[in-house]
Parts: sequence; structure tokens; C-alpha cells
Amino acid sequence: MENVVIPTFIPPPIGGYIKNCTGYPYKIIKPLKSGGFGTVFLGVDIFENSYAIKVFRPAGRTYEDVKTMWDKEARFLRSLFHPYIAYLHDAFEYNHAFYLVFELLGDPLSNYVNEKPILDDNAIIQIARSLFYGLSFIHWHNIVHRDLSLDNVLFDCNKMIVKITDFGISKEFEPFVQKSAEPKYFNKKIICPDLIISGFTTPQSDLYHAGLILLSLKLGKPPIDPNKNFEEIQKLCVDGYPKKLAQELHCHLGDKIAVLLRRRAEYRYSSAIDAWNDFRTLLPAKYFD
Repeated sequence: MENVVIPTFIPPPIGGYIKNCTGYPYKIIKPLKSGGFGTVFLGVDIFENSYAIKVFRPAGRTYEDVKTMWDKEARFLRSLFHPYIAYLHDAFEYNHAFYLVFELLGDPLSNYVNEKPILDDNAIIQIARSLFYGLSFIHWHNIVHRDLSLDNVLFDCNKMIVKITDFGISKEFEPFVQKSAEPKYFNKKIICPDLIISGFTTPQSDLYHAGLILLSLKLGKPPIDPNKNFEEIQKLCVDGYPKKLAQELHCHLGDKIAVLLRRRAEYRYSSAIDAWNDFRTLLPAKYFD
């Protein structure tokens, strides 16, 4: 049996340096957040430019597995140069660890869900515009994000627009190829009916996740309590509980969010552009002057 090499992971030292393949250095300042596959650090280069630097954690995976994950996310991001998608500045291996260097963004949308609505409807609709614009570009490239959440959509540093981040579990979508069951790498807090019922995700799954984000911003809390056990979360999802909450808002914005949250993908909006064409009717005329 062939020996499987599990890489020895050495986290980047706080206050220390990592270097890309040309020797260009980045200083690690502090950790920003951790996820299932990696940790994001604040870093600066020699010109004092600030970045968000993601390092992939092996977590029991082989060297080749980690390299494949890093390479796939870097490849996706290089093909997705868009104003509403986080910009990838650099990608490299250093001391057997794999790094992605991103533009530094501001607060995640999760900071705006705090047991009460913080944003008014016009602000939520503008966030919807950013989401749909970014998603339309992602889907044009036949990529499904699969992990669109309040934590993975961030305001830019000027708090003018939001940008989509974290393509760690994204996949290529081939619409005319028979779909097979997908590995269960997903955020249990944003499980969608497609994955539970059919075992696979499509671009309409990203629209469902966008609906969860917009409903959370409208309610001031996630529509399904993430602290519930997974079986309860699955049942509420399959029963269409988020859609019912959106309908019970009894407002035009709630009605449009409810379309995103329909249990069957074919009854949601046909595309992110289709969704925006409907949502934009809620904006006052002055936005189009």
C-alpha cells in the first residue's frame, strides 16, 4: 500500500513573514477568522498595503488533497475578476502551506444581524443588487458558489457595496451532464432543500442562499436558529419554513425574497438577472434618474 503523506502544518507566525515564489514578503499581523478549511489573517506587504491572507489547513488531508483545494479556489478566483467578488492578489505555497492573498474588505453581513433589523429595505435591496450582480457573473462561468452566507459576503472598506468571498467548496456546473451526489462539504447553517432532497446543487441553490441572507437582514436574525440540531434544521428547510417567514412579512420585499426561498429550484427565479429585474421594481424612481 502506498504511503500517504499528511503535511506538517506550521501556521504563519504572528509578526513573522511569509514569502511568495519570487521572495516577495508579507508580514502576518493577526488572525481575522477561521473556517472549516482554513484561517484568514490580516497581513501587510513592504509597501504597507493591507490584505486578507487565507492559509489552508490540512485537517488530516493529504498534501495533494490540500494542494488540489487551494489550486481549485485560486483557479476559480483568477477567472472571476469582477467588482462584486473579492479580488485575489496573490497565490503561493510557502513552507508546505498554501496561501491566497486577497484585497482587505470590511465587515461581513453577519455583523448586521443582531436580533433586530439594522438596515432599511432600500439598503437591503442594494445589497441584493450586489449579490445578484456577482452571482450572475459566477454563473456565467458555470460555477456554483455553494457557500453563500452572511459570513462570506463582506462590505468593501468604504461600506458602499458588498463583495462575495470564499470559493472553497465551489464547483463547476455542467447543465447537460447527469448530476451525481455531491460530497457533504457544506455549511449546515445554510443547508438548502436541493442538497437534502436531490443530493446536488445548481445555480438556483445560490439563489436560495441569497434569499436566506436577505431574509436574515430583514428579520434581524437567521430564519432558522443555527443552534438547533441538524435534524431540526433539515426538517424546517424541507418544510419551507424560511419561505413562510418571508411571506408572513406581508410586504413586497418579503414576497420577492419568498420566491428565492421556494423549495423546488425550478420555481425560484430562473437566474440572478431575473431576480434583480424583479427586485429593482421596489426601488424609488430616483435610483434610475
